[in-house]
Amino acid sequence: MKNKEIIKESLLFPIKNYKYFIIVTILFLISEFTHEYFLHSHNLDITTNIIFIVACLIIPLIVLGISLQIIFHLLNKKKGAPKISFDESIKEALQDTILESYYLILALIISTILSIPTGLFQRIDEIPTFMSDMITTTEEISIFEIMGSLPDMAIVDTANSLKMSLIIFIIVVVILFSICTISKIDLNANEDYKQSFNIMRMLKIIKKIGIIKYLEFLLLIIIISIVIANIIFILNLAPTFGSIISAILESFSLFFFLHSFAKLYPE
Repeated sequence: MKNKEIIKESLLFPIKNYKYFIIVTILFLISEFTHEYFLHSHNLDITTNIIFIVACLIIPLIVLGISLQIIFHLLNKKKGAPKISFDESIKEALQDTILESYYLILALIISTILSIPTGLFQRIDEIPTFMSDMITTTEEISIFEIMGSLPDMAIVDTANSLKMSLIIFIIVVVILFSICTISKIDLNANEDYKQSFNIMRMLKIIKKIGIIKYLEFLLLIIIISIVIANIIFILNLAPTFGSIISAILESFSLFFFLHSFAKLYPE
């Protein structure tokens, strides 16, 4: 299947399964409102605070787990309604969170190593030395005066290095999280959780997909992700209405991304 067809079919996937999409959206709303209510609650006693903290930790896990059970039930084209288990949903959500954390840590390590040639860490390391020298040689100098005394070239070089490092980080995160999503689809297909952490296995899957096709697909996914992320960020500024639309978009994103990567996954 061509990338454009995958994207088109994936965009329609939540609409075609609107009943389940509504259920998942309601679950996301419950999670959103629990979090919002806790943030805006004041003068609560210690016991109530602890209950809310536990609820804010457990409810998102249950919501994510149930959502994954529903979506993978649809992707596997199983007949009847999905069998929902709270124990299983928490287990799936924890596995998903651990998997995402693993790929995020991996992305941080790789992007840090790749950022070394930009000279960012060396330049950042030079700033405290410069500030220390200024303090020891000048009496009663403020932090703003010290920052103002930094050479223009040093500031420009640090800013350029920071930009390059940020670009590297974004690229690495996008690639690693796309591999993470492939690992989720692979886990659903083969039910081997340990293999989900096997980078070489995921790279072999990408090779089967085709490097060019995968990169083209990734570009389309990035464009859609930027649009959705910007909408969610803007709407989060509005309290109630923003939370409702945000929950709809988060639910839609989960349906869309899992379906699109499932269609990309080689049979």
